[in-house]
Amino acid sequence: MNIVAHNHQSRELLSSKISHFLEAFHVGQILKSCNAYKVRGFSVKYVFQVAFENAFSNKSFFQKQRGYSNSIPFAKDTFYRFMNSSSINWRRFTLQLASGVCQ
Repeated sequence: MNIVAHNHQSRELLSSKISHFLEAFHVGQILKSCNAYKVRGFSVKYVFQVAFENAFSNKSFFQKQRGYSNSIPFAKDTFYRFMNSSSINWRRFTLQLASGVCQ
């Protein structure tokens, strides 16, 4: 039981630090300027936050969703559609984020 609590605490800590990073560097506004939008459902910023957290966990999205089903409320299709969206200018997003972080 102690290990589960530790993993939960570390997930919460990671999530709060990533949320702080996203707010500090205005990632939501950068995503919007790079044509990232959702017609309905979860916000782009929230889906991006899950994707960003996924980069720092040693699990795939599928493993994370299966292991912590209550932490990710949307389906895998939402995640993969967002990541593979051809309308989002990911190069511009990376450039704008890097320029904001380096200033």
